[in-house]
Amino acid sequence: MCTPEILWALQTDLFSEVARYASIGENLDCKGVNGELLIFMALDRCPEAVLIEVVNSLARSPSLFAQNSSGFTPLLAAASRGLAKITRTLMGFGANRSVVDNQGLSLLHHAASWPLLRQVAVDLPVSMVLHQLLLRDAVGDLPLHRALRSRRFAEALQVLNLAKSQDSNVASTAAKSANNAGETLAHLNADLALLEELVLLNVDLAASDSQGAWPWHTVAGLEGSTASGTLQKVAQVSKAPLELTDARKRTAMHYAAESGQSDNVQWLISQGANLRSKDEQRLLPLQLALAQQHLHLLPIFDANNGFALEAAGGFGNVTLVRQMILEQGYSPYVTDDNGRSMIFETLEKGQVKVAEFLVTRNVSLIRLDHQGISVLGAAALAEQPSAVEFLLQTVPVWQRMANGSTALHLAAQGPQKGANIVNILLRAGARSDAATYRNRTALHFSANAAVVEALLEGNATVEWQDIFGATPLHLAAAEGRASTVEALLASRTTQVDALDGEGKTALYWAAVGRHTETVQTLLRWCGTLAGVEIPSALPENLRGMLITGIDEQCQCDCGKFQFDPLFTMDSWLRCSTTVRCRFGGGSGQELRCARNRSVSLNATGTGQWQPAQLNINCRAVSSALRRVVGWWSLLVLLVVR
Repeated sequence: MCTPEILWALQTDLFSEVARYASIGENLDCKGVNGELLIFMALDRCPEAVLIEVVNSLARSPSLFAQNSSGFTPLLAAASRGLAKITRTLMGFGANRSVVDNQGLSLLHHAASWPLLRQVAVDLPVSMVLHQLLLRDAVGDLPLHRALRSRRFAEALQVLNLAKSQDSNVASTAAKSANNAGETLAHLNADLALLEELVLLNVDLAASDSQGAWPWHTVAGLEGSTASGTLQKVAQVSKAPLELTDARKRTAMHYAAESGQSDNVQWLISQGANLRSKDEQRLLPLQLALAQQHLHLLPIFDANNGFALEAAGGFGNVTLVRQMILEQGYSPYVTDDNGRSMIFETLEKGQVKVAEFLVTRNVSLIRLDHQGISVLGAAALAEQPSAVEFLLQTVPVWQRMANGSTALHLAAQGPQKGANIVNILLRAGARSDAATYRNRTALHFSANAAVVEALLEGNATVEWQDIFGATPLHLAAAEGRASTVEALLASRTTQVDALDGEGKTALYWAAVGRHTETVQTLLRWCGTLAGVEIPSALPENLRGMLITGIDEQCQCDCGKFQFDPLFTMDSWLRCSTTVRCRFGGGSGQELRCARNRSVSLNATGTGQWQPAQLNINCRAVSSALRRVVGWWSLLVLLVVR
């Protein structure tokens, strides 16, 4: 245990006292009250000049070679702080240079974030450098990944060249290796000289990380990549399209804006980048910038028709919007090339507070854009319940759009919150059977079972036909909306083999659209082609389904019924059949798959067998004959399959 005086000096940052204790030979090979060695406490707190005294006083003592609970040695701790003199001194004392901590971080990993990376790489034996260059930490980073993340580009290039001079395979592997996030060195580099070396090592500049981003995307978000020429070089070598998107539908402009890199944003603009592209969350590049408080990008976007005010409205910063309109002279009435003023973007993002302010500026809530979509329709399509409720305070729920549709038609297309918005509109008085110019109701556009159920509860007509004679079932089958098809059939209010104006059934259109899951659903509900020839161009698996059907195809949504081998059944028709005795005796009994009204159409188990158990008095047979029948039934089943 360290003396209280030494611990007090260290804990109160009396560094001169700590240095004095070291110089007079006090025992510093000791522990604090929590069992931590003094050397680790000193490495956490003391300046390098004091640490030199402490380390020299501990020369050759066991403390200099110990590992703490995190797996750190004094050498790793010194390197992690970038303490060049301490690191070199400890290496001179023979500290273990090959040890790794609990996170898999080697000496090179810890040094990589500091200028001392160059020194450590030179001081270590070449074989150890080559070995540690390929070591991965807990997140899959090699030392050079950590170096580039800390912008140690020059040091990383020197170490890479050192490795290349000794073993080109190691250098190539280090250059091409991806961490757990899929990032190669090219994804993290903003230095032209290093990029040129990576190109010489055949690093793939079209490699995607776990977000689907190429180096083209990530380099656009790195400071200095335009000034160094790295961004231009990446674009040239990778041949990345300007509007290439990652898995989140983000472009290079999204990356540049989110990181606040004005030089990169301006260079991308000079190349013709689209400032209005939206990612999968419908976020504009400027909205990502505003989320990170990069307000300095506002004038750049505004000067290049980036509709800065629109982006600010969608971001939802009421104070910023007020300031831009009232103090900086921005107009909330300006429309873009699609005829949309900022109110569209604002309510598509559900920013009701901003919309409330815009109403005080007399911004129109009933205008249509150039596609004929209303503000209410846009909010419904964007699945923004709060925005829809706000608009319904002043906008008529029956407002028609260019093709005769209403907001209900667009709400029905919402896969996540569509049913919720449908219910809001119905409660506000929307007509469930309002039709477009093609005579299609909202039910024709239902995205899933939840929407179907909401519309049926609003008294929508299931068998409504459009101008082509197509019912909602026909349209859902043709577009492969299997959940919608299942719900329409489970409601028992539509005919599975209803014919459209061309004399085709829903099964025909599902097959033509090659929607395998929908075909299987319709077959399970006794769907047929109603005499129409099977299209010759179908894949073999679909042709086979249509020719032979699938096992238990007409048991609808009830699941398999367990039959006694002594029973036989007639043909299925609309989820029902007649069960009879195989060897005579008793009368037949109807077996029907009926709607289970205690279960939502948006759930499983929407059907139930009636009766749950058959009550047929068949002629008695011997146990031997029963076994024969059972084996024969099994054999027939195997042959059919």
